[in-house]
Amino acid sequence: MEKAVEYCLLGIQSELTCMPRADWASWVQAVFSVVAIVAAIVIAWWQRRSEHRAASARSQARAEIAGTSVLFKLPIAIGTLDSMESAVLERQIHFASRAKTLTEMIDRMVTFATDEELIAIADVDARASRFLIRGERRLRDTQTMLRMFSDHTDVPADSYGDDMAHVSRMFADSKRDFQEAMDRLGLFVPDVSK
Repeated sequence: MEKAVEYCLLGIQSELTCMPRADWASWVQAVFSVVAIVAAIVIAWWQRRSEHRAASARSQARAEIAGTSVLFKLPIAIGTLDSMESAVLERQIHFASRAKTLTEMIDRMVTFATDEELIAIADVDARASRFLIRGERRLRDTQTMLRMFSDHTDVPADSYGDDMAHVSRMFADSKRDFQEAMDRLGLFVPDVSK
């Protein structure tokens, strides 16, 4: 029987580096199969990573746009809440009529963030969205309380002392939530005033 022609790797004569052509073909196929599997894993990982980065960039951009919109509204809202808090504490006019005026002012205040804006902001900073939601909820609760007071126009202002202090605290709590949201938004929303 004739010995098969051997081919040696890099011309090195050794039992480990010299094999017949069929054996070399098997080894080359095995090595390149492993390389192909590794390449497929790396390519899939790279694509997922790229998609994740792109989605993250889109999410960041949406949050910045939504945050910018909300940031323009919040200083006005905080200033309005300061005025409302002062109006409650002054007690110069009948509280029931003041409550009606404050309720109307809250009605005129814009919604601070739409649901879409809150979701976009939450993708980047969920706490900012929570502060916005909590501040607006407190403001609406205050509005409900003020409506209740405005229905009782025959009660003198002095009898509302504790209630006025409570309403003032509710305004202060809303204001604090909005300020906290504004601070959080400032962490990722670019300063557009420059």
